[in-house]
Order: sequence, then structure tokens, then C-alpha cells
Amino acid sequence: MKRFRNAIILILLPLAFIAAALLVGRYSVSLREIIETIFRPSTAASENYRVIWYLRLPRAAAAAMCGAALAVSGAAFQGVFRNPLVNSGLLGVSNGAGFGACLGIVFLGGGAYTYILAFLFALLAVVLSYFSGRVSKVTTSVTLILGGVIVSSFFSALISILKFIADPYSQLPSITFWFMGSFASVGYSHLLALIPMTLGILLVFLSRWRLNVLSMGEREAAALGLDVRRCQFLVIGGATLCTAAAGCISGTIGW
Repeated sequence: MKRFRNAIILILLPLAFIAAALLVGRYSVSLREIIETIFRPSTAASENYRVIWYLRLPRAAAAAMCGAALAVSGAAFQGVFRNPLVNSGLLGVSNGAGFGACLGIVFLGGGAYTYILAFLFALLAVVLSYFSGRVSKVTTSVTLILGGVIVSSFFSALISILKFIADPYSQLPSITFWFMGSFASVGYSHLLALIPMTLGILLVFLSRWRLNVLSMGEREAAALGLDVRRCQFLVIGGATLCTAAAGCISGTIGW
């Protein structure tokens, strides 16, 4: 009964915060007007309709999904690497996404290219971390972490180079604001990132029992008959999709 009650609370709390997000903003809209705008948009005032449907609702949905994706990926990485301080950017995802975003801003004028390149380079960073960790032909948690540190440092250096050559009056501020993280410019087109997010969450969810075994240690998991390398690949792949998709929408969000 207590577990059921906690589950209901954890489901209702995010919905309550999403609803509260629709009330917050410089343009004042009452709760009654929000309900009317959502359920009877044809009778709502045009200003309320634009504010709710085109500004606050996509931002609230994106923030909720990014929070869910980062929570799932963080928990997955903590289980794989058996460390409660591990975050979702461990394998260079954040710096890879940052480098892709910088490329889009500096050389392609920003816009949609920023999000596409951020997503692709976030995936590339994890692939490089995985293969750099297999130099010794044995993929362990320690080698994966070391590979992630190397790749993250490499992309961090490349980001510094792009910041140095970026225009200080237009491009450099855009890069800085992207790294601060924001949902200010989110629209419905950005919600396409929910597809890889959902796929990543599904992969981690389907691997949840194997992840419990893997968190006991690689030797113990192998002794219990678990294919450690395959399980790591599925969990890390799902967590990476979550983090990369969240990063390309909101920029860098730590923890």
C-alpha cells in the first residue's frame, strides 16, 4: 500500500509542476483562463491562446521530458558504474553536444543546425569513449570511465578553439547562453527530440532487471549468467539517447 501511494505521488507531482509552469510568466493568466484555453481554445482570448499554446505549453513539456530523460540516464549510469556520484555526462556527452552546438553556431549560423549537430556529436562522443576504452581489448567500467574522461577533455579543447575564433559580438554570446542551458526558445519543432528520448527510456526500462544484476559488479553479473558487454551496450546506448536528446534541446544541464 505504501509503495502504491508513493507511486501515485511521484506521478502526480510532475503533473502538478507542469500545470504550475503554465501560470508562471510575465504575462498574467489566471487558472480559469488556462483551463478554458486548453479545453475550449475556440472561445479563449487570442493573447491567452498564443501564450499558453505556443510559449508555455511546449516549454513545460520539453522541461518535463528532459528532466525525465536526464533522471533515467543518470540512474542508469550510476547502476552501470556503481557510483552514486556519476552523472549523465560521464562519457563525454555534454562536451560532445557542446562542440556540435558550437560548430553549428560558428560555421552554419545557428538555428536548426545547432540542435542537429549537438545531438550527433553527443552520440559520437559516447562511441569514441566506448572504443577508446576497448584499447586493452577488455571493456570494463574503469576503462569506459577513462575513455569518457579522455574524449570529454578532447572536445573541451575543441570548444575552447571555437570560442577563440568565434565572433565576440554575435557568436560568442550565443555559445555562452547555450552552455548556460535554457528552454526559452523551445517550440513544437524541438519536441521531435522526444522520439530518441522515448526510445532511450524504453531501452533502459527493458533492461532494468539486468541493470540490477550489473550493479552487483561485473564478475558477479557474469557468474549469474548475464552477458555483461551486451547489457552495458544496451543501457549505455539508451542513456546516451536520453542525454543527447535532452542536451540538444536545453543545452548543458549539470546533474
